[in-house]
Amino acid sequence: MEREHIRMKAFGNGIDRRVRLALTETEVWRGIMPAWQDFYRRLWEEGTFIELCRQGLLVASEAVAQIDGTEGVLQFRQPRLPFVAYPFEWSAAMFRAAAEKCLDLHEALWDQDLCLTDSHPWNLVFRGSDPQWVDLTSITAYDAGTVEAGLRQFRSCFLHPLTLLNEGQGEIARALLTHPFADVSDGHADSILSSGEWRSLPWFRRIPRALLAAQAKPGRILGREWRKYACFGRVDFHAKAAAHQVARRLRRELAAIRPRGDPNEWTTYVQAGQADLSAKEISERRIDERRLENTKLRILDKWLATLKAESRTLLDLGCNKGLFTQMAWLQGYEAAGVDTDHGAIDCMYQVSRAGCLPVHCAVNDFVAPREAAGMLTNPLPTFAERFQADVILAFAVVHHLYFGRYLMDFERIVQLLGLYARKYLIVEFVPPGDGFLRGHYAGAAKATEYTSENFRQAVERLFRVLEIGSSFPSGRTIWVLQKL
Repeated sequence: MEREHIRMKAFGNGIDRRVRLALTETEVWRGIMPAWQDFYRRLWEEGTFIELCRQGLLVASEAVAQIDGTEGVLQFRQPRLPFVAYPFEWSAAMFRAAAEKCLDLHEALWDQDLCLTDSHPWNLVFRGSDPQWVDLTSITAYDAGTVEAGLRQFRSCFLHPLTLLNEGQGEIARALLTHPFADVSDGHADSILSSGEWRSLPWFRRIPRALLAAQAKPGRILGREWRKYACFGRVDFHAKAAAHQVARRLRRELAAIRPRGDPNEWTTYVQAGQADLSAKEISERRIDERRLENTKLRILDKWLATLKAESRTLLDLGCNKGLFTQMAWLQGYEAAGVDTDHGAIDCMYQVSRAGCLPVHCAVNDFVAPREAAGMLTNPLPTFAERFQADVILAFAVVHHLYFGRYLMDFERIVQLLGLYARKYLIVEFVPPGDGFLRGHYAGAAKATEYTSENFRQAVERLFRVLEIGSSFPSGRTIWVLQKL
């Protein structure tokens, strides 16, 4: 235990005086400070935490023996997740699932004369597709004022962000949520929604749409105020039945927020043989042999099996709807997929949740990621730190980085991918003559420096080439690389 203590690293923003947080390679330790340890020890001994973990409301937590150097501090141990997505990296479906779990925990605690001090999404983590509450010390004795404040916060931290995500204002919502102490207030939500999409319409359609938006604004404000009054007006939160009634109303508001469902070219993009895993493949945990007729899937399946002996985690960069991430899970990896397309991640999450696949996913740009605005004295882990993995997949990525908005050369592309890869990189190279490449990027035909030879020179500065195999469509190649 003494050696374990030496390898611990303090983390967290340090604003909760009841707890001190520390990390090891595989675990998170929560040290409860002396003034509060009797209360949380009682919750453990009475089986409250155990029951919440059994119900899937709380991340698996275990009280452990005190560690040398921490006398008087009650310790709780939790598993350290291989990938952690912050709330601004969640898709709309992930946000909805987290909101439902937050209300579930509220109601489960009330029945035991307990409550949550807040309803903040930063207190939830996704274990694969399952959101779970992680902050033990936000659980406290039942108090009417605390319950009301927590449910009011639910509106600004869950209902408003989800509304913006589903109304096509996701970029603004995500920017507001990057600060762990921020939320989307009533004023923020109303001003963003009232701006409307009419500003992007042709001029002859703007005026009538703007007039309709102006007419609808007072009604929307009145509706919002009425819903707040219906939830909280004259409610005596000393009565748990009243608290449950407010929770039911918030659930109805949550259910009324419907996704727009406006797919783009990447959300609907599927290459031959690369549809989602079937229910049979998921239940049997093996890929259908017919898929392996696709050369890309065949070489990927082979190398996933080969590298598994030395690797535990895998990250799929630009994962689209996550087939390759799911294939890695079939092989036994802790797998995650990242993409800038929130619609694709939404599809990936819903498929994973329906099939109970414990794969992680996040909405972010791995080239220039949106980062959390942590405290200056306690900066939060960066995206690259949270999503570094033993094996990195980068299929159909290099040509977008080379010809797309970032205009990166091969050296910078390889350096970027190397920041995420601990051991191995499986990357696809799309040749200059590829039909999709020339059709998507007009300048590709004139790019004389874009060759496989130049790509190889850049690769060999950081990686050793293990194999170069055929991909799909014909002409593309897959490079399996080991980090030097």
